Amino acid sequence: MSDRTLFLARVLGPYCLVLAAAMLLNRVAYVAAMQALLANPGLLLVTGVFTLLIGIALVVAHHRWSGGALTVTVTLVCWTTLLKGAALLLLPRDVMASVSSAGAQSLASPLLCLVVGLWFTVAGFRPATR
Repeated sequence: MSDRTLFLARVLGPYCLVLAAAMLLNRVAYVAAMQALLANPGLLLVTGVFTLLIGIALVVAHHRWSGGALTVTVTLVCWTTLLKGAALLLLPRDVMASVSSAGAQSLASPLLCLVVGLWFTVAGFRPATR
């Protein structure tokens, strides 16, 4: 496993854990924030631009489709970030609103984020075996 995969697992793991906790503990505020984001074209544009930029940087830094489950999953998260940024910029607001509303109401997103965050954190910070 590469140092870059471990680095990204160490960064993305805690990020996903905190994000999942925020989504699970503050469901009403999270849904309201998503609705407010979609209602504000300027904020949606800025969010899309930065998400796309970060996604491109992640994909350029980590585009590996072999090397184990962790490596491939980190690559999938990188590509998901890039595609989310593109979607925020390219899809019509009503499409984004319906997709976001369904995702915000569901427990699938925060639970998936929690599982991935736990896995990345444990795998990223586990002592190397020789």
